[in-house]
Amino acid sequence: MFGQAALLGSLPVCKIRLVCDVGEFLCADGRSCVSESWLCDGELDCSDGSDETPDLCSRQVKMRCPVNHLQCPGTHRCVHFSKLCNGVRDCEDSYDEGVHCRELVGSCQERSCQFDCVVMRNGTSCFCAEGFELEDDGRRCRDRDECRDYGTCSQICMNTQGSYRCACTDGFSLQANRRSCKAKTDPGDKPPVLITANMNSISLIYLNGSSMPNLKSMETNGTQILDFIYREESLCWLSTAEHVGQLWCARVTKLKGFSEKHQIRIGQSLQNVEHMAVDWLTGNFYFVDRVNDRIFACSEHGDACVTIIDLDIQNPKGLALDPIMGKLFFTDYGTVAKVERCNMDGSNRTRIVEHRTEQPTTVTLDLVKKLVYWADAYLDYIEVVDYNGKNRHTIIQGDSVSHLYGLALFEDYLFATCSEPSRESKVDVLRINRFNTSDVNTIATLESARTVRVYHRLAQPTVRTHACSPDLQGRKGGCSHVCLLSQHYKSRVCRCRTGHVLSSDGKSCKKPKNELFLFYGKGRPGVIRGLDMNIKSGDEPLIQIEGLVSPRALDFHAESGYIYFADTTSFLIGRQKVDGTGRETILKDELDNVEGISVDWIGNNLFWTNDGYRKTINVARLDRPSQTRKTLLEGNMSHPRAIVVDPLNGWMYWTDWEEDELIDSRGRIEKAWMDGSHRQIFVTSNMLWPNGLTLDHSSNAMYWCDAYYDHIEKIYLNGSHRTVVYSGNELNHPFGIAHYQNYVFWTDYMNASIFRLDLSSNDVALMRAERPPLFGIQVYDPQSQKGNNQCSENHGGCSPSALCLATPAGFVCACADGQHLEKDNISCTSPSEVTKTKRCGPAEFQCRNQRCIQLSWKCDADDDCSDGSDEEPHLCSNRSCPADQFKCLNNRCIPKRWLCDGTDDCGSNEDESNRTCSAQTCQPGQFACQNGRCIPENWRCDRDDDCGDQSDESSSCDFPTCEPLTHFSCTNGKCISVKWHCDSEDDCGDGSDEVGCVHACSVAQFQCSSGKCIPEHWMCDGDNDCGDLSDENATCSRTALSTATDCGDKEFRCRGDRTCVPEIWRCDGDKDCEDGSDEFACEGAKRMCDHNAKFTCKVSGKCISKDWVCDGDIDCEDQSDEEGCEVSVCKPPKFPCANDTSVCLSPERICNGWRDCADNSDEGPYCDECSVRKGGCSHECAVAPGKGVVCSCPPGFQIASDGRTCEVLDYCTKHLRCSQVCEQHKNTVKCSCYPGWSLGPDGDSCHSTDPFEAFIIFSIRHEIRRINLQRGDYSLLVPGLRNTIALDFHYSQSLLYWTDVVEDKIYRGKLSDSGGVSSVEVVVQHGLATPEGLAVDWIAGNLYWIDSNLDQIEVAKMNGDLRTTLIAGGMEHPRAIAVDPGQGALFWTDWDATFPRIEGASMSGDRRHVIFEDMDTGAWPNGLTLDHMERRIVWTDARSDAIYSALYDGTGLIEILRGHEFLSHPFAVSLFGGNVYWTDWRTNTLTKANKWTGANVTVIQKTSAQPFDLEIYHPSRQPQTCINP
Repeated sequence: MFGQAALLGSLPVCKIRLVCDVGEFLCADGRSCVSESWLCDGELDCSDGSDETPDLCSRQVKMRCPVNHLQCPGTHRCVHFSKLCNGVRDCEDSYDEGVHCRELVGSCQERSCQFDCVVMRNGTSCFCAEGFELEDDGRRCRDRDECRDYGTCSQICMNTQGSYRCACTDGFSLQANRRSCKAKTDPGDKPPVLITANMNSISLIYLNGSSMPNLKSMETNGTQILDFIYREESLCWLSTAEHVGQLWCARVTKLKGFSEKHQIRIGQSLQNVEHMAVDWLTGNFYFVDRVNDRIFACSEHGDACVTIIDLDIQNPKGLALDPIMGKLFFTDYGTVAKVERCNMDGSNRTRIVEHRTEQPTTVTLDLVKKLVYWADAYLDYIEVVDYNGKNRHTIIQGDSVSHLYGLALFEDYLFATCSEPSRESKVDVLRINRFNTSDVNTIATLESARTVRVYHRLAQPTVRTHACSPDLQGRKGGCSHVCLLSQHYKSRVCRCRTGHVLSSDGKSCKKPKNELFLFYGKGRPGVIRGLDMNIKSGDEPLIQIEGLVSPRALDFHAESGYIYFADTTSFLIGRQKVDGTGRETILKDELDNVEGISVDWIGNNLFWTNDGYRKTINVARLDRPSQTRKTLLEGNMSHPRAIVVDPLNGWMYWTDWEEDELIDSRGRIEKAWMDGSHRQIFVTSNMLWPNGLTLDHSSNAMYWCDAYYDHIEKIYLNGSHRTVVYSGNELNHPFGIAHYQNYVFWTDYMNASIFRLDLSSNDVALMRAERPPLFGIQVYDPQSQKGNNQCSENHGGCSPSALCLATPAGFVCACADGQHLEKDNISCTSPSEVTKTKRCGPAEFQCRNQRCIQLSWKCDADDDCSDGSDEEPHLCSNRSCPADQFKCLNNRCIPKRWLCDGTDDCGSNEDESNRTCSAQTCQPGQFACQNGRCIPENWRCDRDDDCGDQSDESSSCDFPTCEPLTHFSCTNGKCISVKWHCDSEDDCGDGSDEVGCVHACSVAQFQCSSGKCIPEHWMCDGDNDCGDLSDENATCSRTALSTATDCGDKEFRCRGDRTCVPEIWRCDGDKDCEDGSDEFACEGAKRMCDHNAKFTCKVSGKCISKDWVCDGDIDCEDQSDEEGCEVSVCKPPKFPCANDTSVCLSPERICNGWRDCADNSDEGPYCDECSVRKGGCSHECAVAPGKGVVCSCPPGFQIASDGRTCEVLDYCTKHLRCSQVCEQHKNTVKCSCYPGWSLGPDGDSCHSTDPFEAFIIFSIRHEIRRINLQRGDYSLLVPGLRNTIALDFHYSQSLLYWTDVVEDKIYRGKLSDSGGVSSVEVVVQHGLATPEGLAVDWIAGNLYWIDSNLDQIEVAKMNGDLRTTLIAGGMEHPRAIAVDPGQGALFWTDWDATFPRIEGASMSGDRRHVIFEDMDTGAWPNGLTLDHMERRIVWTDARSDAIYSALYDGTGLIEILRGHEFLSHPFAVSLFGGNVYWTDWRTNTLTKANKWTGANVTVIQKTSAQPFDLEIYHPSRQPQTCINP
């Protein structure tokens, strides 16, 4: 083709236009032909992009001509074979006529066709009459079965000789076109309607998009998904309010309104449910859990739930049911994107689609023809297959269906919700003719709608009876708990709720006599799951423990029913009961990497290993872990991992693995008495990575697995008969191990499988295959936790605050760290008693009350001792301050740099007095004001009166002129962005930027009375966005400023703000109007409470908002609003009663002589403790019912580890204040900013002084987009890409660079002021494999990139010249790269499976070294960016789902954020101001948070596909420097 193009280019006189073959498309350049199947597929196949133009792809309908027709090239015109070569031009370009008609006529005669022959440009062929097709010999004709073709008939198709006949199923009638079926409308039938839902309401509209008169939407809270049961007129939806999923249902009575709203309480978490479907025959609910990767079902009352699918499923999205056939269909776009079918009990799984799909999302069914329709969010299509995965067909493809969320089907139409990101919350409801996709219409535009359903009786066909119909006892299908349809509506399977087993009759459920099951931990997502010992059993022994990250260590306590776990990368130890209740974190602070835990079931203690910077063995009591934790052993360990205790004999054992593979005797198993004494090595030779560890108490034997040698070994506890039990191929990287009778079970970390070894036969069985990684495993066997020791009775006689630890010699009582064992050897000295005898250090002052404070706090006018002893006159009369500090009149010392800064630091203002300031000498870099104040030099002549006397803004200032193209010059001389001119906001400060403006808002905006433009969806949302309430005016119903005529017949208008409230709320005792006017003149009136919105107090009949029920506050005098609440958490300063957490008491109601708690715990023996020496508290003392003294601190202080003393909260070191420069003196904090930044009104955050408006640039594979950070404008920069990963920019040259890992090229383009990218060109074209990282050196003008396949870093000039390899080799999986030209520093990340790390070098490639390596094995350091001002690297880890920061040398590590909902697979990261920004693959979001603390997590944008790289485009991200190596 290149040679042909060159030849054509040499003929300037003649314009030669190619003629393409059948099935090809001629590009606009007239020189190239591409396959018609490539048209409008989102990829530029023509060099000029003409195969993807908007005109061509406006509908993106793939054109297919009928049988015996020819398509005219480049058009949608089809010509019958009989009209070819007939002398009449039917195609505009005469493609159907030509010399071939004469030349090929002889060939037709030779074919001897039975019916007729057609002559085409590419040859001749026989064809048949309508209704017939060619035999295999290509000559004779046979009847054609038209019913095989998609869309021949809407429902039933019957083939006839040479033709076909259509019919409809019951309830439908055949239409005039003899193909379509339409629902019959009998007297009394309700018309079909669409149900849609957004976050705040559920609405019904007709199928043509028109609204239903006299039917108001039902207000909801956080509605995500819904479904219905038509025969019961029941509508159910899932709400996620405050991160809690709730299932609600209501009646839809004859389409006239919603009533009987009620909650169905489900025994499992609904927080992460992505989709929901209702089996309308049984009433069962089916849920898709997107985080924990499973599908589960619950009975219609929610009292029993069972897992349907939890294996080989990685990112489930859509769900659809056909109860008549007993089939369930779901989509999954994990590692293998697929659409699956299974029975509704989860059996008989079959992949019906697994090719040519990337991100299958929503799915719906044609219940008559047994067809499955699904949407693909990546390939932008809707396709269909039959229930067996056959007869696949594309319905529609292209931009018009690129952002689908919901999908429903009725009659000939598909209904879909479609949301373009650029339109923010506006959602179109599309009606797509599934048999004629030129018939696509937008029937409605709604606000934030996602889900859609067609509500009609024929959408849910019923049967007279089914296998789950109730028996005589009312049990569905005769099942005790849950009846699930299977294979067909006449077949069923009974399942039992968690913790029960199915009896031999296949119906009854019972509690097992002896609970016995396996449980194990897994990551990504982090959950703990149960597994029945019987491989074939479907019983669920354990409600899985969710919301974890890396549950590496597990154990249980049979007596209490608790499962204990260590979530290693979340640095916590927690527990939850087998029945799913009692979830709590029992240890959090000062935990590093807990790798192993073991429960002492006799002494009721928990032992754990800690593989952090301190290598320790620890213990704590199960009932008071935080108060009793004790370090038993420390040091002389490499990597302590698994631990087991033997309380019957008083020993504990633990494994310690070694990284050095050259020394195979470094790994070992150690043992010690359970009090930490008598430590000794138990096993050490031929051992390197001993992982799991378990004991067989019956035979006094130990089993362990070694992940280096990949084998399982056994040894008796007396040290004899060490043997290798198993070393088969199934052992790839064994992690956890457990033992029961004659079986050993283990988890394999790498292949994510659970195996069972029969010790008698050496047979191995695969019990379960999961997704990696897998962690620890245990056998829950209460019979294994039997026996006694001396700690069994009365805690061994040890005091309640002590630990009872068994030893071979008996037992010992032990105390927590920081406590001391009394001489009686049973009691522990309390922290308050330790304080009494505490001695202060050399830099401390000892108060009269024995407290220790910093010596510098003495005589500073603050009572730090709380008894005044640090401020006594005889100590402070002659106090002097250091030379760099100023002495206040009250003896306080403050830094001299705080003088004359406008803040009263002394407390009496003498540090800001004229006398002090006039005598002050300003430092270099400061300007001396006439009043004596010193201000930064760069604050002078900035048009702000920083001195306070205008001396910094004198007439001598030479004010710069504003940049004419980008700035607006205010009357006061201030320069502002030209974009801020006429935006209805006073940005100048003198109003000059809004003078003479004629405001015109865009189509998607609302114009306020002031002329200000706001997004249209901000109207009538209850917020005064305009500032003059004009966005909340009379056009809004039931909002502020409603007029008298706005209120309906059943509404009352408030007097003050004229809001409309329901009439039924008037005189109900609850003030609903701001001014309370709905409760005026109500004497003698008695109203019932509105049961939909209000709660009725039992005794008084008072009406209160339903939101106040079970909120922890007593709003009804009889406390009836807090009765029967499942969970009620009291928020400080309130405390719960000792035995009733539903009652929350404020401090004044405790110890007031009046019994508020039923158990009298609020008036118990602790009431006098605060009156004696403040209960040992240094500052504030309170009493908690049943617990005693609780100490608290004033602002600026925090409670110390002793639980009594308040210490200064170190805001600066912990980065709790100040986004940039932080100074702290005691509890006073001063923030300041680096040059180019100014302190914000909050006194903490710094804002760029550059008027340029920052925006995010990010890639989503096929596109590069941008979002303005100030205004939120969302636009497309570069469309039609193949697979874009990395981005960077050159600000001063307005250039954008990006990589394409499909084309293996690096591109660049010019960023224009209008918001687009022009002059796109290839910078690096050859020699790339997978360029995943890109970095621009904006000082020297070089381009760096990292290639993850070639394992090397290259550099070139900005135009691609002078390319050279900088660093090669020594990399396993390099990913991201970043440079700091000011420091001459280069950094990159490496995913190396055994040694993940961040490396650095000079920008010339010299001095290569490891920056940070203290990562978990298998970590995924993904994104990387630099904080140039702080000289810190910031990176994301997609394995631990965390963001970290460290100094350029790798020290000063900070964990910014971990395990957040929107940090579940972070890819790229960037910084701006005080925030860190990142992209996340699992949630498809761009999110930001505080760059120091991870606080204030905010989603900036949700994307339709996985977002990749992102950069913040702003000059501060590329600081200019005069120093460049």
